[in-house]
Order: sequence, then C-alpha cells, then structure tokens
Amino acid sequence: MYKVAIVDDDRIIRRGLSSVIPWEEHGFQLVGEAADGEKGLELIEKERPQIVVSDIKMPFMDGLEMARMSRNKMPKIKFIFLTGYEDFQYAHEAIKIRAFDYLLKPVDSESLIQKIKEAAAEWEQEEQKEKRLNESSPITQKKFLEKLAVTHFTNEELKKELSLFGIKLEGPEFLEGNLMKLIELGLSSKVNDYLEEIQNQLSKNSSAALEEVQLLAIRMVGLIGDESEKWSKGSRKTPFSSRYQSEILEMKTISEIFELVKSIAIDLSVYANKLNENKKTSLVDKAIAFIESNYQLAEISLQKVAEAIHVNPAYLSNLFKVEKGFNFGDFLVETRMKAAMELIRQSDLKTYEVASKIGYSNPQYFSICFKKYTGYSPAQFKKLI
Repeated sequence: MYKVAIVDDDRIIRRGLSSVIPWEEHGFQLVGEAADGEKGLELIEKERPQIVVSDIKMPFMDGLEMARMSRNKMPKIKFIFLTGYEDFQYAHEAIKIRAFDYLLKPVDSESLIQKIKEAAAEWEQEEQKEKRLNESSPITQKKFLEKLAVTHFTNEELKKELSLFGIKLEGPEFLEGNLMKLIELGLSSKVNDYLEEIQNQLSKNSSAALEEVQLLAIRMVGLIGDESEKWSKGSRKTPFSSRYQSEILEMKTISEIFELVKSIAIDLSVYANKLNENKKTSLVDKAIAFIESNYQLAEISLQKVAEAIHVNPAYLSNLFKVEKGFNFGDFLVETRMKAAMELIRQSDLKTYEVASKIGYSNPQYFSICFKKYTGYSPAQFKKLI
C-alpha cells in the first residue's frame, strides 16, 4: 500500500481531502497532514510517503522549497501540487523541480485520485528499476571493487561508478538520520553514537557481506568529503583523499572499517565545533533578531530569513530545533502573537488592523492562530483587559 501525505495551510481543504477520499479502497494509506511546508517536511521525514499532495503557496516554507529539501533524501518521492490561478507562476517553478503534476483549485477528488494512481505507478517503475540495478551480479561488483583498489577516484568519478549500482552519494538512506548535520554542528559524541548504531546493526545482520560494508564506507567517506568542502569553504585541507578507498578495501572486519569512518567524521566535527565557537553570534540568534525586526512583513518565511543571514534553509530549520528546542514556524507565530497581544492591550485597533500590522493578510487566519495561542479570540482577549 502506497503512503500519501497532505500538506496545505487551508484546514478545510486538508480535512476535506482526508475525509472525502476513501484512500484504502484505492490502495493508499493516508499517513498524515500538515499545515505548512516546515511541518510538512517533518511529516515526510517521519513517515516517508511515496506521494505528497501539497499546496504551493504556504507560510513559513512554501511547497516548492519543501519538495526540494525532501528530494535530497527521497529522490523518488512524487509531488502533486495544488494551486490557484494567482499562483500560476509557482506552477512553472513546480515544473522545474520535476513535480509529478499540478492541479488547479478547487480540485475534483476523482481527478486527484487518478493523478495519485499515476504517480504511484511511476514510483513503482522507478523502484523496480533501482532494484534491478542493486541486484547487479556479484562478479560485476567484485570487478568494481578490484578497480577501486588500484584506481584513485575523485568524488565525482566515484559517484559515476557507484551510480552503476543504483547508488547515489547525495542522499543515501544510511545518512538520513542527519549525520552531516551532526558533523556540521560539531556534535562529536552524537556523531560517534550515530555511527556506532549503524555499525551495530550491520554486525547483527548476518547477510551483510564485507564487500557491501566496504562499498557503504566508501560512499559515506565520499559524501562526508564532498559536503564538508561546501561548508568549510576551503578554509582547511580536508582529510578526505583517495587513499581511503584502498585503505577500506584492505580491511577485513566491520569494526575496523567503522573505526576509520568514525575517526574521519569525528575529526571533522571537532574542527566544525571550533569554527562554530569562533562565531560571536550564532546563526539562530541572527535569525531571531531578523524575525523580531521584520515579523510584520506578510512575506517573511524560512527561505527569506535564511537568505538574509546567508545560510541554507534546511540547515537553519535544524539549528532552531537543536539550539533552541523549537522550530522556526513556532517562533514566528509566538513573536507575532506577543506583538498582537500588546497592540490589543494598548490600542483600539480592529482585529483586521491588528492582523495587518503583524504580518497577516487574512484576518480570519490571524484569529484562528490567536485563539490557538492564547485560548481566546481577539475580541474575548480585549474584554479581559
């Protein structure tokens, strides 16, 4: 049964799609719904659906950015976007990021389920193709390993060779627990724990051949090298040379292989921690300062804030959770609600005027958010003062 997730900031549309369509009768499992792109990304990472039905234009993170981030880890995921006529320029962007399709609102349930079935069929074809690649003959894999032992590959050349087996360094499932994020944040103990968990699982798996573990280690070291070069900006010579390929292939145990991988990853995380300590103001603090100065802008979003402080949106989103214990969207809402409460206390502004001053173009949506945050409608809150 294929998994489907729904992401839309319109609660009526979300609930309508969830309840009107008999998902299981059509061979689908509805795994959840989310009200914005940031929460949608969390839902996708948790449930790993094959198909996502999403609005394009949403607060905090739009559907296009959510799709781009999801694709880094789940390249086969199919996105079906819902859009209004006024969002038509977004539809062109959807084509650029290879969305499966987009439908105009209001969407007809029969048309939508048909598109979802087509998306599931395409996903299945890609899945079968990948399985055939992964089931390459052991002889072919052995020849490849022998070639690795005597050839010095660049990371790009290694990617091409590994792609023959359906392996992609950009987003291997083994690293979907955010290993690179842990390294980049300088959390060496968590890096060690994460890699030990993978090692333990492989050690318990009697079907894991040594050659397969060697291939995995080469993938991981290659990816760590590539990603670290991006964020270290050439500030040091990274320890990821081609000599590791031959070294890994000479190793005879899983423990020996993972000691090397851990050594490389921890070394880099220690270096990353030093870089982070040298920053006087953390990126999250810069983001918070930007939000507190600009929360009244309706178009403020995770992407806008990330651009303002020159950082990747996905990285910033993760930093919020790690450093502050809450996500970007929650902080933006809290900032706006505190400002709204102050305006209601100190002025006679109408609800729609308060909404406009704190960045909400839709007064009804503002009222819903205000009541969810305070437990009272704006009018009821005014009476309490």
